[in-house]
Amino acid sequence: MINRKSIRKNNIIKPKKKLIPKKFIKKKLIKKKKKINKNKKNKIYKKIKKNKKINIFYAGSLNHTIFMENNFINLLNIQKINRVNSPDNATIIVANTLKSLNKYLHLNKKFLIWTHEPYFNKSFKAIILYSKKKIHIMNVYTHNIYINNFYYYPNHLIKDLDDNMIDSKKKLYQNKRKISIFATYRKIKFKLELNSVRQSIGIYGHKLGFVDIYGKNWPQNISKENSRHGKNGKSRSGRKHELLSNYCFNICFENTHTKYYVTEKLWDAIRCYTLPIYKGSSWLYKIFPKNSFIDYNEYKSPNKLFEFIYKLSFEDYLKRLKLCINTYNKYIGIIDRRNKVYNNTLKKLKVIV
Repeated sequence: MINRKSIRKNNIIKPKKKLIPKKFIKKKLIKKKKKINKNKKNKIYKKIKKNKKINIFYAGSLNHTIFMENNFINLLNIQKINRVNSPDNATIIVANTLKSLNKYLHLNKKFLIWTHEPYFNKSFKAIILYSKKKIHIMNVYTHNIYINNFYYYPNHLIKDLDDNMIDSKKKLYQNKRKISIFATYRKIKFKLELNSVRQSIGIYGHKLGFVDIYGKNWPQNISKENSRHGKNGKSRSGRKHELLSNYCFNICFENTHTKYYVTEKLWDAIRCYTLPIYKGSSWLYKIFPKNSFIDYNEYKSPNKLFEFIYKLSFEDYLKRLKLCINTYNKYIGIIDRRNKVYNNTLKKLKVIV
C-alpha cells in the first residue's frame, strides 16, 4: 500500500487546489476597484485641502484670545492662513459669541466660535446648527482649549517666604484675618456655573464682617472698589495684586466647574502670598497636594468654612501657603501653556475648510 501522506510530503502528489466560483472572483475585483478609486479621491481631496488658502475674518472683538497673540499669529502666517479685513474675502468667520456672528450668517461661509470664557458660549457640542448654519465650536466645555491646568499659569518665579515676610504675615493674621473676593456680580445661572455660589458666600461673609468685596454691580454698594479699572496709575492686575497682598485669604472660585478650567484667580492669590479658598476644577489635585489651598468642597456651608478659618492656627496656615508657593514654582519653564492649544485651533481651522 502506498502511504499517500508521505508521498504528499515529498511533493510526489500535490493536493488539488480548491476551485473558486467565478461569481466570487468578480465581486472581489469590483471591491478592489472601489477601494482604489476611494483612495485616489482621498489623495486628491487632501491635495486640494493642502493647497487651498484659508482666509479668516474676525467678527467682533477677539481681544485676550490666542488670535491676538503674536506667537499664534506667526503660526497662522507659516501655515498660510491669512487674516482679511472683509467677510466677503473670508473662508472662515471667527467670533467669540453667536451674537457677533449673527450679521454674517447670510453669507456662504464657514463659521467658528472660539472662546475661553464660559459666559460667552455654553455649548457642550463641537458643532451646532444655528439659523440653519453649521457653527463649529471651541470653548471651555469642548476640552480643546483648556487641556491642562496651566492655561493662565504666569510661568515666572516668586520668592519663597523669608523671615521678614513671615513676620509681617503673622501680624496681619493676628490683627486682621479678613478674606478678600474679587468678582463682578452677575445674575446668571446655567449648568456647572459657580458664580452664584461665590456671590452668596461673599454676601454672607460680608454681613458677618469676614469678607471684603471688590468688583462691580454688587448690591447695596457693598463693594469697596471696582479694582478692574485700576487706581493710582496702576493697571487692573497691578491694583488687584496691591490689594490682595493686604489679605491672608482670597475666595477665588472659578466661574464654572469643568475639566482643567483653572484661571488667573488661583495663581494671582498665590503670587501675592495669599492663601486661596478655591472651588472649581477637581483636576487641580493633579498638581497641588492635599491640604495646600482651602478646598470649599470639603465644607457643607459658608458658616463651616468661616468656622474652619477662625480656628486655623498660623502655623497650619503657613504650611498650606508654603505648599502653594512650592507648587507655583515647581513648573517654571517646563510647562507647555499654549502650543497644544495653538495646534488644536490650527487643526480645527483646516477641518472646517
